[in-house]
Amino acid sequence: MDLKIYVVDLKLFNEGKLKGTWIDLMVCDEEEVYTRIQEMLEDNEEWAIHDYELPFKISDYDSIPEIMEKVEFVQEFVHDENDEEKLQAIIEVDGLPYAMNDWNRYTLIEHVTTYEEVGLYWYENGLMGFEIPDELLKYFDFEKYGCDIVAEGCDNLTDYGYLIYC
Repeated sequence: MDLKIYVVDLKLFNEGKLKGTWIDLMVCDEEEVYTRIQEMLEDNEEWAIHDYELPFKISDYDSIPEIMEKVEFVQEFVHDENDEEKLQAIIEVDGLPYAMNDWNRYTLIEHVTTYEEVGLYWYENGLMGFEIPDELLKYFDFEKYGCDIVAEGCDNLTDYGYLIYC
């Protein structure tokens, strides 16, 4: 996963010239980021972030300490593609601050992507709290049941799968 920002010299940018640098936040600490920005600026003072490759959104003028705090979280908790999808699902539903504060309280079930699959997931994992006799299964509406579960709880269907918060 890339964790980079592209910083530009605003004075030159406003003059119609593009001068900037990509900074890899995985190998730089906060002090190094400021050093790289100063090296790029030379004698100018104003800069802005014009692009980024991060799993979360930032603005042109977000502070470096704030960005680095988020990067440190990602480096600590996001180790593979499954973690990256879990992070994106949490951001989609609750935002990055919740991911940072409650990471371990979220579970992403990636293969469950519809209400019917939520209902079936609950049935197959014995989470319903009641049994359905086999001869009545064909009459049970798992889609409506899954929709009710999501509507009544802290669960969400996301672009990445079924996100459970507990």
